[in-house]
Amino acid sequence: MAKKTINQPLISEEVLSVIRCALVIHNEFSNGFDEVIYKRALAMELESDGILFVRDFEIPVYYRESQIGSKIVDFVVADKVSVEVKAIGTLEEMHCAQVYNYIKALNFETGLVLNFGETKFSYRIITNKKYNVKKKI
Repeated sequence: MAKKTINQPLISEEVLSVIRCALVIHNEFSNGFDEVIYKRALAMELESDGILFVRDFEIPVYYRESQIGSKIVDFVVADKVSVEVKAIGTLEEMHCAQVYNYIKALNFETGLVLNFGETKFSYRIITNKKYNVKKKI
């Protein structure tokens, strides 16, 4: 069952599952590896838990209704959650902004930033204030 705390949105089962998988990895490796190692391990954990995902998902970037480029999302989980993996000393606002832009472009309600670079595993749940339940890309 998903959790809800006062003044916070409902946290989906998919988000909780990704966080659980990330914690398993961090407990095994701790910090110190390159980002790609944590991405590979996360893919293995998600797969072993039967969680549907796409790795390195390309999304188009539009300006004034014209595609001007694309970005790669580390993981799209269950076609509803964007996941970005980091292995850095401290998460900063720009990392959250990156995920926020991804979930806006994908019209997802939720995104995650997972950081394996700190001694203690950290993550941020990002919500899309412009999420439109009726619109799918």
